Amino acid sequence: LSRLKELKAGIETPGCVFSLLKEEISFEKGSLLLEDTALSTYTPWALTGYDKTTAHRLRFPTELLESLFVEETLSPKILEKSDTVNLKQYFSIREYGLLERILLHPFSHDGIMVGFLLIAEINNTPNLEELKFTLDRKSTRLNSSHTDISRMPSSA
Repeated sequence: LSRLKELKAGIETPGCVFSLLKEEISFEKGSLLLEDTALSTYTPWALTGYDKTTAHRLRFPTELLESLFVEETLSPKILEKSDTVNLKQYFSIREYGLLERILLHPFSHDGIMVGFLLIAEINNTPNLEELKFTLDRKSTRLNSSHTDISRMPSSA
């Protein structure tokens, strides 16, 4: 993740960050969700592994994702399948059926959430506990590296 510091600010920065994270932590299904303030949603800026239906549905109301982190530190959080019922409508029936757990890593700038890395676990891949530990350790660096992400224009 040391290559994050080498990224230059620009429209392609979030996609590059997502590619680096995907390469570094090896996940098959995930998305980088950035806030679209005009629609009050977190929408995919980059994603991998999901079917077309899920790619179109992954638009979470701002309050829904942010409410998962109320009164907690902004460290990665693992949601068990039983804790994802309110997220079901944002996945296709097939993708939700395969889902075992979700890891959500919030990104913030000046204490305000600006996006989330969402990684799905299927058949214990990837190992979310290990991944959470890795992301937790690098959380400060990730959040400070995402200053540029917080200034990305809203999707149209």
